Amino acid sequence: MSTLQWERCGSQFFRTFEAPALKWKVPIAQSNVKNAKCGGLIAVYDRSDVFVITDINDQTQKKPNLQLFSGDGTKLGEINLDFGNITDVAITMDETIVITTQTGITRHYKDFGANFVQLRLNQGCRNISLFKNGYVVQSESGLQTLSLQFIKMESLSTKECKVESISKDLGFDIKQYVLIPEIEGFQAMQILVLDTNNVLRSYNHSLDTVRESIAKLPNDISLIKISADNKLVAFSNKQSEVIIYKTDFSGEPLCLLTDSPAHSDLFFVGNDAVALITDKDCITVFCLQNPESLAEIYFDDEDLHYFSEIDCLRILGKQSHLMLMKVSDAIVTTLKLGSVSPSAILYSCVDQIKSGSPRANQTVNSLEKPILEQAVNTCIEAALDELFPKVQEKLLRAAMFGKSVLPLYDSTTYIDALTRLRIGNNLRKLQLFATDKQISSLGLPLILSRLELRKLWPEAVAIAKLYRAPFENVYVEWACNEIQETPNIDLSDDQLIGVLDEKLLKVPALTYTKIVKQALNMGRKKLAKALLTREPFINNRIMLLLQMDDVQNVLEEALYSGNVYLVDYVLMILDNQLSTPQLMRLLNGKDLAIKRQELLLKSLYPTTSELHEFLSYMDERERSLRYDFEEIVAKTNDPKALEESANTLTNLSTRFTTLNKKFNLESKACSDWSNLIKIQTQLESDFHKKFIGKSSSETVSYLLQLAQPSVVKKIAGKLNIGDRQFWWLHLRSLSERHLWNDLYDLALSTKSPIGYQPFFDACLPSQNYELASRFVPMIHEASLEDKVKMFMKIKCVDKARELAAKSRNPQLKKLVDDI
Repeated sequence: MSTLQWERCGSQFFRTFEAPALKWKVPIAQSNVKNAKCGGLIAVYDRSDVFVITDINDQTQKKPNLQLFSGDGTKLGEINLDFGNITDVAITMDETIVITTQTGITRHYKDFGANFVQLRLNQGCRNISLFKNGYVVQSESGLQTLSLQFIKMESLSTKECKVESISKDLGFDIKQYVLIPEIEGFQAMQILVLDTNNVLRSYNHSLDTVRESIAKLPNDISLIKISADNKLVAFSNKQSEVIIYKTDFSGEPLCLLTDSPAHSDLFFVGNDAVALITDKDCITVFCLQNPESLAEIYFDDEDLHYFSEIDCLRILGKQSHLMLMKVSDAIVTTLKLGSVSPSAILYSCVDQIKSGSPRANQTVNSLEKPILEQAVNTCIEAALDELFPKVQEKLLRAAMFGKSVLPLYDSTTYIDALTRLRIGNNLRKLQLFATDKQISSLGLPLILSRLELRKLWPEAVAIAKLYRAPFENVYVEWACNEIQETPNIDLSDDQLIGVLDEKLLKVPALTYTKIVKQALNMGRKKLAKALLTREPFINNRIMLLLQMDDVQNVLEEALYSGNVYLVDYVLMILDNQLSTPQLMRLLNGKDLAIKRQELLLKSLYPTTSELHEFLSYMDERERSLRYDFEEIVAKTNDPKALEESANTLTNLSTRFTTLNKKFNLESKACSDWSNLIKIQTQLESDFHKKFIGKSSSETVSYLLQLAQPSVVKKIAGKLNIGDRQFWWLHLRSLSERHLWNDLYDLALSTKSPIGYQPFFDACLPSQNYELASRFVPMIHEASLEDKVKMFMKIKCVDKARELAAKSRNPQLKKLVDDI
């Protein structure tokens, strides 16, 4: 584009980028036009005052119709409405179309009308304001009442949403209002309300007054406009005055124009300027930095529609698709006629190189290295801001020539610029007319979404590769589209899977989850099962099998994975879905699944009834008995529970015996434990002491401490306490209490089944050597030498010498004599 076509506005320049002529044939003068920001979808529909539906069931009446176009006017789709007159249309960044109607029915269309989600809002809803996580509409209200509905949802293409209605009498006549969206969502949004007295108030989303009289405004304000990035707000009386503030109204006005031409509307041109619509084919532009300098720009088209973007003003007409934008400082510095800046000098070297002139090397070497590096960066920046490929190429050649002279220049910026320009130029060839700044604001997911909606699959893959981003999801979307495409509906499952495999098998690590779900949604279960076998991730396969209710295969897949946590998850799902007999039949023969189910039932339920029911169905009576026994063992610290378990233990003993003779040990243990609990219960009743919870030995020891040997003798047999164990317990009890006479009497009462060595040993800790010496002669199993050593141990030297004298061992005699 020639610099002669630039329009000067003060110290700034503006230019118009003209896309290819629009192909559409629509009565633009009688239509409303909406578009998705950053060069997206364009929607055209008849103005609501052209026709009125009196009966939506009357097929003879003209009904609302929404036509959808790409950036060059190519028709992409059409939406025919039969549920009321259109009151407003909005298109989100991902090109979801929101349509409100007079009847209150609101729809979110995806895939250019193929799929939609329907909501029921208040009648007469209109004025859609889009937010990141939803949108706001205005309902019919009185002069002093503002009624809004907030539709909150994660995605407009999902059915899950929350509708919140707010209506409030503000106490004054409302002249105009505007919503200022915030990235954080509804909670942070601001509502500016202007009354008939030109008083501006600010409200939050609950319509609670935040600030009053927040700005000094001219009289008869009738226009309020917000910039594309929601940072600036403009007020105008359509006659001579325009005032612009920041949306937070901090500080003085950014711009005040007191002598503007009469205009019907105004729009922001990025954040740098404002365009006043002064005629059908003419606008007046002024910069915020220098509002007194005005520039009139004329167009060759009429009936124009204007849309503010983050860095331009998009204009659509009968045949024209234009973008009015400020010429960036980098382009002005480099391309302005007569410029002698370093970047302009470097840019001029391209022509010198092309003509073979040696002056190019002389020129570039005359620039100092810091200045040359700055010139290279400016040329790269100018190339990114430029929309014409030939100019881009020349700027990049200048940058490449300059950086070739610089030692150790970091080429990262240059390479990144090449990629961005390639992406931008290709997108504009695909009728997505957007600047580099707009493309950057879109991001890769939204770019790919727009290409996929237009079924530009190879281009979407190529763009993803240019971004060096994963492109597998493009193939997933292609496969989903192929499954639901009308021409493929009549194909058999085998034929369709052949079509899909031709492309999908070439893509490594591709997940088929979404493709399988699409096949299920289309009622093609056989196709879904065939695709499921290609899913590489076992977690995804299991989730899909659960969704398909394929319980046999889902359990086998989980067991095959060897992941017990995955097995547990599947079992918990199946436990809720299947009856107990169905689940038991499914688990039959699967040992790992049975064991995991047992553990789950133990951990998930407070009682063991469900576990026993499961083991009964699985004919696992031994495990059921063992779980009962473990349950009682677990209650050893709860005496009350043990007391109640006596009968249960008796029952368990019988059941162990009945089950198999090899369980005699378990049966006897249960029987003995039951007897112990019953005996302890009686002892507590007799002595008012705590016995329950003690073992058999502890019970006997405690009775002996209570000086109840006679009682011990009575219950010893019932507790399976033998003579040797009784004597040991009795001996220990008497020695611990230092009842030495009773200890001696016990030794003389009858022949000791444990011998008399323990009696001798029991006296040593208390140093009762006199009593210990009495037990030495009674230890018949000890040799003469051992007895001598015992006497010496308790310091009975005389008796030790007496015994040593009887010994024939000279060493023993010597040992005693040395004492």
